[in-house]
Amino acid sequence: MAGEAWRVGETAAKAFHHELDLVTTGVVDLKEVMRLAGITFVAHDLGPKAGDGRYVKKGGRAMIVINTHVRSTGRVRFTIAHEIGHHRLHTEGAENVAFIEEQVGGGGNKPREEREADAFAAYFLAPYRSLKADAERIGDISVESVVDLMVRYGLSFQATVFRLHNSQLINAAKRDALLRDSQGRVEAVLRQKGGYAEDDQILVGAELPTSFRENAFKLFAHGVIDEERLAEMLRMPLSKARRVAAERGVAAPEVPDIDEEDLADLFDDAAPGN
Repeated sequence: MAGEAWRVGETAAKAFHHELDLVTTGVVDLKEVMRLAGITFVAHDLGPKAGDGRYVKKGGRAMIVINTHVRSTGRVRFTIAHEIGHHRLHTEGAENVAFIEEQVGGGGNKPREEREADAFAAYFLAPYRSLKADAERIGDISVESVVDLMVRYGLSFQATVFRLHNSQLINAAKRDALLRDSQGRVEAVLRQKGGYAEDDQILVGAELPTSFRENAFKLFAHGVIDEERLAEMLRMPLSKARRVAAERGVAAPEVPDIDEEDLADLFDDAAPGN
């Protein structure tokens, strides 16, 4: 494919927007996009060293797997869009393809295919015309206004800053200043502004297998895990995990009442994907 990597990715994203007849303002519904594209979506805890996600095409069937160990909504959304980019750009005529991502976005010295998929994701999630209108409305771009944009488009802070720079809406000096000034501040500003939209918050959590959720409650009820670990397994805040457990009438006993054999069986059953 001729042309610079960013132009290839952006052109493909524009074409896909047009093909799907998507409204190019606001947050893109990635689940619906994957459904329309015939891509199976799987959320699975691959652990801290397995990367952000992967794209697999085998025998003509396509799948995007997101590592639920990654807890940032913006990063998850960008990874999904990046994998959709691979699907659109790098699989034509191939029966078996696999891309495994260590961490998408952020530039750097990457293979051309990865840079093209990054460019696709950035444009697909934040189309130029919409982003330009927002930038002109804001005027002087600050850390706080970048957080507003990342919530609006469902991106990470870093991806939003790079998107603004690559769209020539801020210069390199402003890009570097925003990245520097945001250190240690983004999460606090995001909480202050109310966080991401609810639909995005549940993008990963809603995909946990039913058997995994049920076994998490079973482990909690038997006293094998505490409520903090329950919340972690269910991918939800502690307060919500407590409320859901109470609604189900599930409470941890003061003293565990299972033997070692039962314990082993429970942990085996609780493996994601079973």
